[in-house]
Amino acid sequence: MLKLKNLHRIDFKNKVILFFYYLLKIFRLRPTRKQKLINELYHHLIFSNGVLVSEDSEKYKVRLFDSKVDLYIRKLPSSDVKVFGQVFRGNEYKKVVDLYRDFFGTTPQYIIDAGGNVGYTSVYFKSIFPKVNLAIIEPSSTNFCMIKKNFTLNNTEAYLFKGGLWNKNTSLKIVRDFRDRSDWAVRVEESCYETDIKAFTVDFVLEKSKFENIDIFKIDIEGSEKQIFSKKASIDFLKKTKCIAIEIHKEFDCSKDIITILENYGFELTYFGELTIGINQKLIENKL
Repeated sequence: MLKLKNLHRIDFKNKVILFFYYLLKIFRLRPTRKQKLINELYHHLIFSNGVLVSEDSEKYKVRLFDSKVDLYIRKLPSSDVKVFGQVFRGNEYKKVVDLYRDFFGTTPQYIIDAGGNVGYTSVYFKSIFPKVNLAIIEPSSTNFCMIKKNFTLNNTEAYLFKGGLWNKNTSLKIVRDFRDRSDWAVRVEESCYETDIKAFTVDFVLEKSKFENIDIFKIDIEGSEKQIFSKKASIDFLKKTKCIAIEIHKEFDCSKDIITILENYGFELTYFGELTIGINQKLIENKL
């Protein structure tokens, strides 16, 4: 019944596609990739209280009523619909928001989104904290283009850094060998040659953004977290970071080192889904 009551969320053409998806499932036949995509998008729209506004050959435009945001979602082979589901249906970063409010009781001023993908997490944070200052970092040119489109769609202002976080300012190259090799699994390596993908230290991002501290530091950078927490990196930024939310990729054998560093800097850690969330107890005591 839930599925039937919510058919108003998609247009007639996609209702037909959805109908054939369920028909094939009834007869235990395999739906097409397009039918699977529409079914997945439809369910995300139901649980995030959204509607499909329009579509073209490359992407969908959706509107979320509770969050009061509009978003572009690219079609296959993009992984956008999965990221959209994680952020807005799965509320992946709600726990981060709740913990920040519980421990600090204030509105954050500065958020860094490292591994911004197409901007969904930043738009999510901005919908909750409209006056927050954002810095977003993303190495993929196609993803970076979508960040700009999604930010324009929502009148979101931010400091944009096309590149990746690293232990030094250098050049990087895209490597598509991680996990399912899709848009949400783009990783980078240092390049021996000059490229258009720049590497930035956290200190560099703070300086260019003119951020006095980091209230929330979201890190999902497909293994590069090993570099920014390495012995070669300056990690003094942790002294002025209130809340950190990091996805540690176990494939890169850096989990123990990162957790040890965070604990040594006074972070109390909580684990939620794929996220390791740290609250800097020293900054609570100092009321910074």
